[in-house]
Amino acid sequence: AVGIGFYWVALLAFAVVMISVTFLSRIDRIRKKEDTQICYIEFINTEAVKQFYEAIRPYIASIDVIPAKSGIPAHIGLEIQTNDKEKFCQLFQIAQESNDVLIALPSDIF
Repeated sequence: AVGIGFYWVALLAFAVVMISVTFLSRIDRIRKKEDTQICYIEFINTEAVKQFYEAIRPYIASIDVIPAKSGIPAHIGLEIQTNDKEKFCQLFQIAQESNDVLIALPSDIF
């Protein structure tokens, strides 16, 4: 629009884009906060993490490997994020069934 002299159209389009991006990003942030569930799971055996990951893969949105909060060097910690409460409950059920999980906590506790 600028190349053919319609400066006001270009400015209007720019304003519409900026308002849309700002408004939609705020809505997205609010929506993600409502749906997101985060938990911490600590493993006794680091070799069991791969098997556990394969079992929980359909239920998670993201996963971070972190040092164990117990301070024991041989243990490994995982922070797991889900976007659904039902999947969150299934994740804890799988963690309870594993013999290699030392602790599993929702984010509001730790």
